[in-house]
Amino acid sequence: MSDDQNPWVDIPIEPPYVLPMDWPYIEVANKLKSDTGQLHRARMPEPRSGPRDAPVVVLQINPSYEKDSRENPLSVADEARLRAALIDEYAPHVGIADKSNKWWNRAVAQPLAHFGESGRDRVARGICSIEFFPYPSLSFACALLRLPSQAYQFRLVRDALARDALIVVTRGWSLWLGAIPELHAAEGRTVLRTKNPRSVAISEGNLEEYDYKRILAALQSVPALPPAH
Repeated sequence: MSDDQNPWVDIPIEPPYVLPMDWPYIEVANKLKSDTGQLHRARMPEPRSGPRDAPVVVLQINPSYEKDSRENPLSVADEARLRAALIDEYAPHVGIADKSNKWWNRAVAQPLAHFGESGRDRVARGICSIEFFPYPSLSFACALLRLPSQAYQFRLVRDALARDALIVVTRGWSLWLGAIPELHAAEGRTVLRTKNPRSVAISEGNLEEYDYKRILAALQSVPALPPAH
């Protein structure tokens, strides 16, 4: 994989949704994990969502899913939408752009309230979320596993550091620091940490007031789209 290549263009067209380079690791991991730690290969991975050059980058651990959806395949429309978001590195954040996505609606409730419903697209284009581990599970149990594809997420974070994007670490600080030690030197400057490690809310209550205002200012810098005719 070259430095500029997005490996997720090679995601299979049908389940299991596992990159060929990751397959041996995922296969072994699932033989060793408990039920809640099993990696759900019929759900689309989420290594990155949102524009890779967004002014705000949110770091998380790994995607989850609803337990009762385990046996339900993705709809054709959802599969196509999520695949397109994986491949297009400059598309708006697929979870924030989706008004029906309850998880992301809660996570960015305050920025959405600040900009109003008409500003949802600005928030979706201003935030890029990056998962430490791209494959979904009910509980995270892969801290010691390193996948070839993770180099992609780590490269995006280093790029964000280099361009002085605001990086909000919501979960897995020690994991991220172990993979990208440069984060430590930027902590308090461009690297921000939420107060509650169990909450991913981008809010005034979960961040220092000054830091939250910086995030709003960064999102404000995203140009508004022209009115639709």
